[in-house]
Amino acid sequence: MGIFHYYIDSNITDGEIATYEGYHFEDIPGLSTVYIRAPWSLFEPQENLFDWSVIDAAIQKYGGVDKQIALSAVVCEGSNYATPLWVYDAGAVAPVYSDPVFVEKLENFVRAYGAKYDGNRNIAFIDVGGEEDMYASYFPNTQRVSSGNTYNTGPVALTMEEWADAADTIPLIDALHAGYLGLSGDIGLMHQENPGFFEMVGKRLGYRLIPGEVSLPQEVEAHGYFDMLVDWKNVGAAPCYKDAYPTLTLKNKDGDIVLVLTDSDFNVKDLPVGEPGEAPASVLESVNFRAGALLPGGEYDAFLSVGELNGTPTIAMPIGGDDGARRYYVGSMTVQGMYNVTSWQNAPSKLSMYFAIRPTMLDTYYITVGRLLCVETGERIRLYDFILDFPNQSLREGFAEKRSFSMEIDLPIPPKYFDKPLGDPAELKGKRFNVWLEILNNSNGPYITYMTADRGRNSYLGVIELNDDMKWVFTPGRTPE
Repeated sequence: MGIFHYYIDSNITDGEIATYEGYHFEDIPGLSTVYIRAPWSLFEPQENLFDWSVIDAAIQKYGGVDKQIALSAVVCEGSNYATPLWVYDAGAVAPVYSDPVFVEKLENFVRAYGAKYDGNRNIAFIDVGGEEDMYASYFPNTQRVSSGNTYNTGPVALTMEEWADAADTIPLIDALHAGYLGLSGDIGLMHQENPGFFEMVGKRLGYRLIPGEVSLPQEVEAHGYFDMLVDWKNVGAAPCYKDAYPTLTLKNKDGDIVLVLTDSDFNVKDLPVGEPGEAPASVLESVNFRAGALLPGGEYDAFLSVGELNGTPTIAMPIGGDDGARRYYVGSMTVQGMYNVTSWQNAPSKLSMYFAIRPTMLDTYYITVGRLLCVETGERIRLYDFILDFPNQSLREGFAEKRSFSMEIDLPIPPKYFDKPLGDPAELKGKRFNVWLEILNNSNGPYITYMTADRGRNSYLGVIELNDDMKWVFTPGRTPE
């Protein structure tokens, strides 16, 4: 919703229409929509021969700068140029709804029109003129604007013809709960001379969703449940007419999305709007989410967005912290993994480990396989140079019982190095290797998942190197070398 301006207007004079292709609408604050108001004859010059090139060009030109397109196919504009001549050749007498030939040809056009554009996310609304019932049949998934709209039945669109009307526009927007305002003329010059008007209108037109206080826990257990509380208000003049839902997104410190949780029970379309001069009522969203099954432990940045049920953001909000994709930073969260491990060494070529198992870990995750992934220090692009497997009976029992336990394992010379048989162990002498513990859950048969630790999918333990006796010496650490 917002300000719209004409890209093409059906001011028809001897069959010509006014165009504004040179306008750079993307430079106008508050302008959300580019309006194409063109005659039916432009879109269907011959029966069943459709020309959508003007619309598609506008979508490609302005869709990339976050603008939508509004459409109006005019059938009567004070002349006979709006309705195609072939309609009269087919027997229509006049563009009126009592003429059966006219209605038949028009419905065929609207059917094709809807097949092409209904539900297209680039279309802001269809101006239906006097054909509300017909458009409702063929554009069920698109916002429809008509002169009979009230704000609780559909979007209200106003048009301001003269700047003399500017003083009355804001009260009128509030009184009618308007979603759109159309401006005519050189909109670039209008903005240059009246920037304050554009700012005021931008804060009132349509819906304007603001999350007040957002409450999230600082720490969440693996597989555990947690509450998110958000105090929502719609401070705009109009409702949000499309279904849209809040989503919590977690990103790791590299900016990668690792968890997306959408509240399907809270539809911002239902947020009330205030009457003129009254503050809108706030609505508290309270949702209980579950930390994802494969979410590694660690610290994450939390972002709030509003959009589709799959978590795709579609609505911009007037708050800070935008990540560039309509997700807004609301804090940070620490997620505990399924387990935490502490490691040390009591003797060369031995490794001791203490496991703390989270009680919230799912019962199905009880058959585990553990191994050590070893990568030469300074190398970060390889998963491993060699693997050290170890007996897993104590590991399986401890995870199955969800109890804390300790175990000591041997650190042998690996049989393979870079997946090839290791001929001479001395080849490893003088090298230092970072060590990660990887624990796998294969309780689902061939489908293997990772048991996530507090510090990520795999737990970094430290560094090993061979001493003069060809025994592994282990140095604990928290950061890979």
